Order: sequence, then C-alpha cells, then structure tokens
Amino acid sequence: MWHKNFKINGLDFKDAQAEVETGRTAESAYFYDRVIKQAQKLLDEFALIEVQTSGSTGSPKMISLDREELLAAADLTLAHFNLAPFSKVLLCLPITAISGLMMLVRAMRGGLDLYVAKPDSTPLSNFQLQKEGFFDLVALTPYQFSHSAAQLNLTNAVLVGGAPLLNEHIASIPKHFNVQVIESYGMTETLSHVALRRRHPNHEPYFNAIGEVRFSLGEEFNLVIHAPHLKQSPFITSDRVELKSDTAFRYLGRTDNAINSGGIKFFAEQIEGKIQPFLKENFFIAGLPHKTLGEYVALIFEGQNPERIKELEQLLDQLNWMAYEKPKKIWGIKHFVYTATQKIDRHSTLSLLNLQDT
Repeated sequence: MWHKNFKINGLDFKDAQAEVETGRTAESAYFYDRVIKQAQKLLDEFALIEVQTSGSTGSPKMISLDREELLAAADLTLAHFNLAPFSKVLLCLPITAISGLMMLVRAMRGGLDLYVAKPDSTPLSNFQLQKEGFFDLVALTPYQFSHSAAQLNLTNAVLVGGAPLLNEHIASIPKHFNVQVIESYGMTETLSHVALRRRHPNHEPYFNAIGEVRFSLGEEFNLVIHAPHLKQSPFITSDRVELKSDTAFRYLGRTDNAINSGGIKFFAEQIEGKIQPFLKENFFIAGLPHKTLGEYVALIFEGQNPERIKELEQLLDQLNWMAYEKPKKIWGIKHFVYTATQKIDRHSTLSLLNLQDT
C-alpha cells in the first residue's frame, strides 16, 4: 500500500519521526510535527482521516476519506507527472486541507522524497541554496506563486490550485526559466485535481481530464464529474463551464456567482477576467441590490484609499463593456475575509459593507 522508500527531508521516515531539527522556529517545527502525525495516521489503518470541503459541491462540511480512494487519486498524479521513487517534491500547503494531505499521500504512495516547508507566502526561499531543478514537482497556491516567481527555477514543474491563476502571475516568471506551470481543477470531494491545463511555457485554454475521468453538463450548464476511481461519483458542481468534449472544458465561473442586471445574466468570474490584468490588489465582482435593475455589478477591492477608487474608475472607463456589465460602483474594504484555505470569502466580506439598494 505504502512505498518503503518514502522519505521526509531526505531522511527515511523512521529517522524523520525521531529527528529534532536544530534551528527550526517554533512555527516551522509545529508544521513539521503535524506532517509527521498525519503520516502516522495514514499508516494506521484504523485511524480516521478527515478534511473540510471547500464548498464546491455544497456547503462546507467535514468528510471522512477512504484510504483506497486516496491511493487511487495519488496514483493518477504520480503517473501523469512521471514521479518515481526518490523524486523530490515540496509540501508547503496546509496539511489539514486536501491539497496538503494529497501531497503527503502521493509521497508515501510513490516512495518520494518529501521536503516540508511551512505554508507561508515564500516557501521556496528556504531552498535558495539548492541547484536549479532541485524539485521534480512543487504545489503552490496562486498567492504563494505570486511571491515565489524568482525561485521557480528550483523546480521542474509547478502545480497551482485552489483559485484561478492570473495572467499577471504567468507574466512574473523570468523569461529564461524553463519551469512547467500546470493549473489544476478539483475539489476536496474529488481528492484534489481531476483536470489540468498547462499555463507555461505554452498556454492551454481548456482543462483536460486525467486518467479515466470524464465530464458532462448539468441542467444549468454546470460541470458534472465522472471519476471511476472514486466510489461516490458522479460529482455535481456549481461551476459553469463550456464543454469541449467529455474530457475537456473551459471554466467560466460559479453558477452561484451569477449576476442578473437588467434581465441580462453575467458571471462574476468573466468580468473579473477582463479586469484582473490591470489590478494588483485582491478584488472580486459581486451583484448588489438595485431598485430597477434587480442587481448591479460592483467591484470590491481590498483597501480603503479614495485615490485608488478614482484610478480604478478611470481604468474601467477605458475598457470595453457589454450593456450593464461595467461595474456601476467601486467599494473598498480594508481587509477581506478569507476561508481556511485562503480563498476570498465573498459572502462574509460583503457583509462588512452597509449596503442599501442603489
């Protein structure tokens, strides 16, 4: 079930369990210890493995995971990225989330050499003295990616997930770096990614299924995932997509982020895609109450600088918009609310505004 060659930070797992690394901060030692304890739970066939869902297929909830399914999902990734025993990978994602847990499972299943860095904004900075291409695969969030561009030569491939990877993230990669950047699509219920698309050095507009995964459309043009390696398949998502085939789709946005303004329906993510190349702040698009339109399109950004609002208004005036699509108002919020997996909690963030019908 588990590979005998599994290592942590270059040490056999038994030695890693006993190791007390000198020079660790209390924070990094705490994360390292949590990784060790999670590995021990995975090895104990009677221990319960639980994670919290992200809300992609419904309200967030705690779910118990099946070890056979964890192994099957890990096998798909190991095969896709040609990860063999002693391949070096980096775990710098929360071990309590499916993203971090699956990096550990893949390493234990495939006999990989798993390096551990606490999940902060610049996890690769701990390895700057290593040679180019030291890692075979590193998994990052878009936030970590945006702060790690200068160190991406340390890995041959980067797997990015948890939120959309923006064009400005790709533009930040030094031109002489040959790193492969792969954007993932998946959720807790599917045990991490079920589809991937290349973003660098070549750009692929469609996500492509891995393994025997197949896709179909629901009644609201929402994605339905058929994953034969998982027992509870199919999975009905709240993600609206353009289906190219039963193995490829283009992501359009969340069905529950739809905005109906003047009888015209928009998806927040589509409008965000027009704006994102020009904004460095965290932001999102929302539909807010309007007396005659039903809803109006609003731009919410993280910050409370009145001068920045004026700059953004001028920016919006320069872009091309369909009827009612242009954000009618810009709101600044000093600090957004984030989920446990560092995604923007749109509903909780909007609750910080004192909104009335416009």
